[in-house]
Amino acid sequence: MRTVISTIATTTTVTTSTITTTTATTATSSSSSSSTTTITTATAATTTTPSCTSSVGLGNILMVVMTSGWTQYSYSYVATNSEPFLLFTTTNTAGPFMIYLDDVSVVDISVPSVELLENPSFENSTTVPTGWITWCTSSCSISVNQVTASGCHTGSGNNCFMNRCRNYYDYIGQSFSAIIGHTYNISFWINQAAPGSGAFYATIN
Repeated sequence: MRTVISTIATTTTVTTSTITTTTATTATSSSSSSSTTTITTATAATTTTPSCTSSVGLGNILMVVMTSGWTQYSYSYVATNSEPFLLFTTTNTAGPFMIYLDDVSVVDISVPSVELLENPSFENSTTVPTGWITWCTSSCSISVNQVTASGCHTGSGNNCFMNRCRNYYDYIGQSFSAIIGHTYNISFWINQAAPGSGAFYATIN
């Protein structure tokens, strides 16, 4: 008598620069002689970080040319994977104008009292945004990319994230745990210190 048992395990890992999905398949065969053979195969698909020089693939939640004054945006998202990545992108082709991000929130609408982001309003930071990932800052011809307590939205605290990237694109983002099929509310406040040519993108992957 010969039996075959197959198991499939899928894991998703989010790192600071890549999102990697690995699928492993294990087949185990046994026979009446009690001999056992195990064969394991694995495949991986990798999505690299967005380009520092292009907006291609950005803005599936929001793309807006910035204006002066704090504005709140809200988006309803149905999870398609268990570790979505929320990404904010800024660019400014001219002018000394800062773009500010504050009071970010992600909640499952079935449990709206539970915040799913770490340090969503940047209160647990001094200059470096704890819990968030930033990149492409060094590509900007003029760059400011830090937490500040000046000029912030009067919401949940004193701090906010201040950004300026001239001629290129830089990023700040964070993953969160989700249940596939659940609906999540994503909201945030943004402001540009003065009218100019700044653009802001919000993307969920």
